[in-house]
This record gives sequence, C-alpha cells and structure tokens, in this order.
Amino acid sequence: MKQPEHMHRPGGRGPKPSGRSIFSLALAVVVWTFACHPACADSSDGWVLDGNLPRYRLETRQAEMQSEQPVTVLVGLKWRDGAALQRLLLELYSPSSPLYQKFLSPQEFDRRFAPAPEVVERLAEYLREQGLEILRVSDDRLMVFARGSPAAVRKAFGVRLARTDGGRYSALEDPSLPRAFAPHVTSVQGLENVLRLAPRRIVRPPTMMPRTGGAPFTPREIARVYAMDWLHWLGLVGTPGRSSTIGILTVGSFHPDDLTEFWQVFDVPRSPESVERVPLGETRDEANDETTLDVEWASSLAPGAPVVVYEARDDTVTAFLEMYHQAVVEGRASVLSTSWGICEDALPPRYLEQADAIFQKAAALGISVLAASGDSGAYCLPGEPSVDFPASHPLVTAVGGTSLFVDSDGSRARESAWEGSGSGQSRVWKRPLWQPEKASRRLVADVALNADPATGYYVRYRRQWWQYGGTSVGAPIWAALVAVANQYRELRGLGPLGLLQPRLCRAARAEPSPFFDVQEGGNQLFRAGPGWDSVTGWGTPNARRLVLLLGSPVLEELAGPTSRLLGTLPELDGKERSVLARLVSDCGDTSLSLRAPFRPDRRYELLSDGLPVEDILPQEDSTPEIRGLDPRGSFLVVREKGSDSPLWSGLFPEARATPSSFAEKLESLVRTGGRGVFQYRRGPFSLRATLRVRDLPERGYDVSIDGAVVAHVEVRRVRGGTAGVVRFDTRGARGALLAVDPLCKTLRVSHGPKTHLILRKVGASRGLCP
Repeated sequence: MKQPEHMHRPGGRGPKPSGRSIFSLALAVVVWTFACHPACADSSDGWVLDGNLPRYRLETRQAEMQSEQPVTVLVGLKWRDGAALQRLLLELYSPSSPLYQKFLSPQEFDRRFAPAPEVVERLAEYLREQGLEILRVSDDRLMVFARGSPAAVRKAFGVRLARTDGGRYSALEDPSLPRAFAPHVTSVQGLENVLRLAPRRIVRPPTMMPRTGGAPFTPREIARVYAMDWLHWLGLVGTPGRSSTIGILTVGSFHPDDLTEFWQVFDVPRSPESVERVPLGETRDEANDETTLDVEWASSLAPGAPVVVYEARDDTVTAFLEMYHQAVVEGRASVLSTSWGICEDALPPRYLEQADAIFQKAAALGISVLAASGDSGAYCLPGEPSVDFPASHPLVTAVGGTSLFVDSDGSRARESAWEGSGSGQSRVWKRPLWQPEKASRRLVADVALNADPATGYYVRYRRQWWQYGGTSVGAPIWAALVAVANQYRELRGLGPLGLLQPRLCRAARAEPSPFFDVQEGGNQLFRAGPGWDSVTGWGTPNARRLVLLLGSPVLEELAGPTSRLLGTLPELDGKERSVLARLVSDCGDTSLSLRAPFRPDRRYELLSDGLPVEDILPQEDSTPEIRGLDPRGSFLVVREKGSDSPLWSGLFPEARATPSSFAEKLESLVRTGGRGVFQYRRGPFSLRATLRVRDLPERGYDVSIDGAVVAHVEVRRVRGGTAGVVRFDTRGARGALLAVDPLCKTLRVSHGPKTHLILRKVGASRGLCP
C-alpha cells in the first residue's frame, strides 16, 4: 500500500506549504520555529523511521518539553511473512480458491504471522535500557506499549518533544532505532497528540417528541424503507454469539437512561445489559452524542444482536489505533463500525501502514469493518479533493450518504446523493481488484444510506430528542444489517461475511438488484449515476434481497470480470520473443496467466518483488495460471527452480500507469558537504534509475530505499574531487537489479550509522507523491 475540528466538517491542509489549516477551527499550519537539530536527520543508532511525523508541520510556540510528565508510546511491528498474508487475503475472498471463506482463528493467525517472540523481547529490553517502562505487549505481539519521561523518549528514539498550540505536543524529528530493528518495526506512535479524529455527524437543535410521517425518521420507519422489517418478521434480528455481535469503535460513553427511553418509545425489545462497555485506558464516563446515536441505531435495527462498545481513551490517532487493534485481537465481534474519521492526507505514512496491518488481520479473521465516509463531500481538506480515513482503506467498507424522501404511507419514494457524502480517490491505496475499474486508486464510497440532516434521524441524548444526520448514522445501521446477514448465514451453515466489498461487487450483478440504485444528486465534484458511483457506491440496500443473496451459493455464480490488464514483458536476452502476462479479476477473484518460452521438462518459480510466490510446472502447449496474486506495480521474475538467472523479468503495469522521467537533487546532512542526483525513468513495463554522488570521502556507501539497503556505491578520486555512480534496472540489464519502485519513497546514502545524502521523497517536487 496515509483535529480538534468542527463536529461534522473536517479541516486540514494540502501537501503544499500554504496557509490552510489542518483543522477547520484549531491549529494553524506554519513553518517550524525550531531549527532542526543534527539529530533530526540521523542518530548514532543508524536507522530512522522516515514518515512517522504528521504530513503537515505544526506550529510550536514553547520550548522543548522538559517536564517529567510521562509520555506513552506505542511501538508497532510488522507481521511475519507479510507477502504470504497478502496472498492469503486474496484467496480467502476468491471463490475459485480452495481457501475461500476458510478464515483463520486468532490462534492460527498469530502462529503464522505474529512477530517472533525473540524480536519483541529484544525490543522491550532495548526500551527498558533507555529508561522506559514497558506497560504491556499485545497478545499478538504486534504492539509494545511503553511509558517514560520526555528525556527517556529522546534517549530511546532520538526525538525532541515540543509543545504546540493549545498545550499539545509533537516530535520535531522522525524517531530512530538500532538498525537491527529495521526489518521488524513499522512505526512509533504517541510522539504527538495533535492529530485527532472527529465524529462524522451533524446535529440539529432539540426537536419535538417522536412522531411518525417523515423526517426525523424512527427505527421502524427506516426498517420499512430499506426492507429490514421483512427480515425482522422472519426472526432475523441478530443472535447471541460472535457472528451477530456488533462492535462500536468510538470515544466517550452513553447514558443508560437515554438508551432505555429510546428503546421504550420505539418499541425495541432491548435491555441495558445487552450493551457492554469496554473502556481502553483511563476513559471518561461522560456520555457522548456520537456514541449514543451509534448504539441506539445499531441496537434497534438488529435488536437481538449483542453490542460491544470499545471506548478509546481520547480522540488522538494513537488512541484509535490502539482501539482498532484491541477490537480485532479480542475477536468478540464479527462486525465493527466507526463513525469517527480524519483526513487521510493528514496522517503519517507509517501510521497508515500500521493501521493496514490491523485491518489485514480483521479480514483474515472474517471481521467486517465499516466506517462513515465523511460529511464534507469531495473536500475533506478545504479546497482540495481528499478523502476520510479509515473509510478510505480498501479493507474497510465506506458508507456514503443520501437524501431520503418517502410517500405519505412511509414507503420509499426516491433518494438522491447527499451533497455532503464523503467521496473521492485515495492518494495512498491502489485500486483493489474488486473495485470497478474507474481509477488507479481506491475510490470512496462503497455503499450508502440516508445521511442528509434535513432527512435525518431521531436520537435521544441527555434526556432530550434531537435530529441527527451525517454518514455517521449510516455506518452503524449498515453494521446492523451485516449482523443480521451473518445470522442468516449461520443458519445455513456458513461463516461470517468478513470483507464485504468483493461480495457486494458480485451481489450488484443479481437481477433484481439488491440495491436501490441512486442516480440523482451529487457533491462538489462527483455525480450519482447508474450502477456504481463514487458518491453512493452501489447504492442503498434492499435488505431483504441483499441478505438472502449474501447467504446463497448463487452469489458465487454471478460471474463477469470487473477488470482485465494485459502486459507484454520483455526478455532479458533481447530475443524477439516476449512474455504475455494477462491479469483478469472477477470482483477480486484474480487469475494471472503467463505465456512464455517455458520448457515442459523444466520446473520454474515466479517471484514478485523478490519473494517467491508460486512454483510453475508447465505442460506441453499450456499457459500457466496463477490465482490469488495481485501483480500490479510489482517486479516479476520467472526463473528455473534452483537457478539465480531469470528466464525473464519485468515490471507489471498498474492500471493507467503513465511513463515518467525526471532528476532529483539529494540534500546533504553532513558539514563536509556532498552532492547527489537521482535520475528516474519509468516506462510501461520497465524502470531504470541512476544515482550519482560527488564530493564525499573516498569509501563505500550503502544506498537504501525506505530503510532497506538496495545497493552499494563506491566513491573514488576523480579529476576535480570524488565521485561514484550506481545504476538500477528492473530487468537487471544495466547495473543493480531494482526490485521495488523508489517513487514516493525516501532514498539515503549512508556510511555506517551516518546518513550523508538524502532524498526525502523521490518525485515529490514533481507532484507525483501525496
């Protein structure tokens, strides 16, 4: 595979250094007032976690934190054998795979993918030696929680913490760790408490006692509009047990009296004991309106489903990351819903990478995750097209919004796309294979529900009746629908749905459709239309048809490829013959076929980005097919088994990839100077690059991309100074074999623990990177 803010309109700032704010009513974004200390660029330990800081530099008005008030940090690790996990996820949701729907248990997942115990022990011991207290290690060893003074944090990670506006704090540099941890550690969270999530809801003033006949809507009216009442009549209301348990991911609590009044007035058979609180850390017991509306509506549309409310200790991104992880690790709920979001572009790349690991585990365990798509239309950041996180993640179902209109008898008259429905294209995640091929990146939203505050919902909060709107109401209602669908699947001997989007993609082909296709309205940039669109996704649910379809084998028979991609990959030896690689995806069920000069008496293997992924035993006149693989943007190699010499290699094209060519200057981080230029040339199926350095001391240097050493360059005496050069080629024809694309990654030229030259993001000045 990237505040405090107004209650429903997120704020932020784009990647250019302008005067726009990250938060609509909070922190102004300006240049740092502290000059960068030499430790900013590198540390004596030798490995810096680039991309751990917020994308937008924050104003600091006070000196470096000197108090002994403890700071809690979260060191996140990588899954062991992440490439195997990626492929497993494709197979778990591919009907043609023998692993289809065979979700892992938490124990099996941890046995196969959890970080090695000795790695975690070494990391914990290092943190103790620096003066930090180890609070706990997560059950799956993905996260290590530690606490210590700002001085101990600086000693452990080489960062200075400084106060920002509003008494908050943020690190002034990316953290560093001993190089031995580079293959294992993803991020260090908790080095700032500025980035915060906000609820995606809009509230209107207190309204009258509940009535019927139009907005605000009651649970019974919404159940009728979206055909959930028919399911309730059949007894599909959710059932005790994991398959129907709904987890609400939120901040703050609820008052039981509000829930009881809501259920009694709307005749929902519920009791407060059916809702369980799980506070994480020192949370406040104060009622929160977002938590209240989420619980009221999820519990009312699936009145037999248990509800577990995970309450983060605060609204910081670190606290939410901990909460996402805890809900997945516990595995008590098969459906998770969150109505809190933050602009994707505001988040550090390593935060997004750490969250990605959590959502991967959720998908592998068969857990569905849903999130509100946001209430600012196409502009999560003011004036700049942007999307909400976590809704923008490919393994999270994004729920957009509509404006709902009913007839006098309460039946659905029509719906139009709501102008506030969060939608658009992610700048971080590439297009998942189950998504209609309309862009090269992940598109939001996936589905929709009524969200317009003018056609909103009743909420009982603080002993008053309110009218709420926003996509935050749609997410828990969709979660209730999934819980009911899981109950129906359980009755038919099937497991939970897990990742929803591939199944929704297939369901959309059914006749009659299980979705109400919203074709009117739109927001600032996107319009609704026939079929899938970015504002409302597949549309709003006809719950009766959708649940029956999601529990039927017919769903897997609704075939019809969503995308095809052809690539002719050149051979290394320059022969006229070439390799034809063809990728076909049917709602994520992938098939990669290879037509190459295979010999039927030989055995071959396929490597993707340097990692073996498949053994190939070709037969006479056959074209091998490989399933469960997404090769887009990867460097593919086919070689004879046991040989180091490739038969052929090439960069498999991404959808709508465009050739690019440029040169970037490196900056020097040492007083002795040094210069460097990185030239980059990318074509449809190949990539070549050249690194030239000058005026460095004579010796050998490591060249690393995002912390991984990819080559060495020897600097020698030449006329007029010193110089060195190293060439890269995805085909291995000229210089070092480049197995990854350096675009939008950090490149370093280092000797030992010291970085001499750095290119903080390849291609950033060309506008190619978010």
